[in-house]
Amino acid sequence: MPAVCADYGKRGTEQEPSEITYSDARGSLELEIGEGVSLAGRTFIDDLLAELKEIGVSIAMDDSGTGYSSMSYLRTYPFDVLKIDRSFVVDIAVDQADRERINAAIAMAHRPNLKVVAEGVETEGQLQCMKQQRHAYAQGYLFSKPVSAEELAAMLDTDVHMLRRN
Repeated sequence: MPAVCADYGKRGTEQEPSEITYSDARGSLELEIGEGVSLAGRTFIDDLLAELKEIGVSIAMDDSGTGYSSMSYLRTYPFDVLKIDRSFVVDIAVDQADRERINAAIAMAHRPNLKVVAEGVETEGQLQCMKQQRHAYAQGYLFSKPVSAEELAAMLDTDVHMLRRN
């Protein structure tokens, strides 16, 4: 199902803005906040993130590990996803130190309902290393390069037809 930001009711019916619901959007939208973005000292941030969570928007810390705020942000803000920067993933298949850094990030992030995603997975070797980390997900060009909404719809339609044949 494509991500829906608001349910405006059935076609052909009018609905007042106060009647708009966000139930269809729950779990379909994720806000990525780069680790380098300074959230500290901005009191409105807590309220805004709480409101987004309330309507079902997932909050992700992007580029984790590239700055100095990961630990503090994880304690302070309601993140659902920790996205490990690709710079830690590039050599994971050949560099023990990078594997240990990712293990540490997963251990640091380990709490109920916090997903860890390794960004920039481009090779089978990187994917195999990530599969060994049972609490981590992977994203990157190995799976797909960025595509338009139309291309995504076509890809999903093709996958559904292939599943039905099997």
